[in-house]
Amino acid sequence: MKPMTVSLVGLPGSGKTTLCRPLATHFGFKPFILGDGLRQRSISDADLRASLARGELAPEGLVLDLVREAASNATHQGLVLDGFPRHSGQLPFAAATFHSWRILWLDTDVEVAASRLRLRRICGYCGFVSTPNSDAAACSNCGACNWKRRAEDESSALLARLERFRELLASMLDEVQGVRVYRIDSTQSVTSVMNQAVSNLTA
Repeated sequence: MKPMTVSLVGLPGSGKTTLCRPLATHFGFKPFILGDGLRQRSISDADLRASLARGELAPEGLVLDLVREAASNATHQGLVLDGFPRHSGQLPFAAATFHSWRILWLDTDVEVAASRLRLRRICGYCGFVSTPNSDAAACSNCGACNWKRRAEDESSALLARLERFRELLASMLDEVQGVRVYRIDSTQSVTSVMNQAVSNLTA
């Protein structure tokens, strides 16, 4: 397959991170998980670390810098992006930066996303996100046994937060122009979602 940039968009809990690495591996593309990039940067940035711990969005300029770097590093290989673009204001940057851009929209209900978020675990050492149905004792990314939960995933305001995400996502998808957008039912199994993604990108 020719190099392209594939954006995985959807609600938190829609399965973007779960799909990102396997899909990139399947096509020989590079994976880029925005949350991982931000966490790596936060190691040397105390203000960013505190902001992320509070569940706040990262500064827009930093997000664009990280995505620009990822796109530059994958120019001749292809790229799968988890979590970008996030809102319509980022569309012009994406259109100007990405090569042969495709969007996979992982569509799921707010209630389903919320139930997944309440179950997911985060490695306290490397930040790897465990799939909700995983009962592994050790992190498959780094081998540590230091699972944590994100406070915002257990918050009583979770449904309201997801609804705001849904509104931003819907507005963004309405404004996408000149880019192929493929809808995937991400309430199905991980295998089914992967198969849908591969089928759409090779059609």
